[in-house]
Amino acid sequence: MHWFRHDVGTGYLIDPAEPADGDKVEILETWERFTFLPKSFFGLVNDHGQTFQFRRELDGRMLFDTPDESLGGSRQSFGTLEEARDLMLQFLDSGQLPDREGMVFQSWH
Repeated sequence: MHWFRHDVGTGYLIDPAEPADGDKVEILETWERFTFLPKSFFGLVNDHGQTFQFRRELDGRMLFDTPDESLGGSRQSFGTLEEARDLMLQFLDSGQLPDREGMVFQSWH
């Protein structure tokens, strides 16, 4: 499991040295590199426990889910990881997500 933390506009992939101890982390990659990694699922989890999920469908398309109508809750399908990434960045930049600096980005192969 990898984690992506969004801190003041800068993204880093970090890998907990021990799953039980999130304070021990190692920076693995930058955001630019992460966008090209072949992930099947990833999502944002903010400090309020709201989850924004992207996942790869069996046909290869990316699916984006937002949590509720107050935050524009919806499901959208995308042909590429880059398209899904672009929408997530729009959400981050729109100010619709509370506690932006506390965002944690999770991804699984």
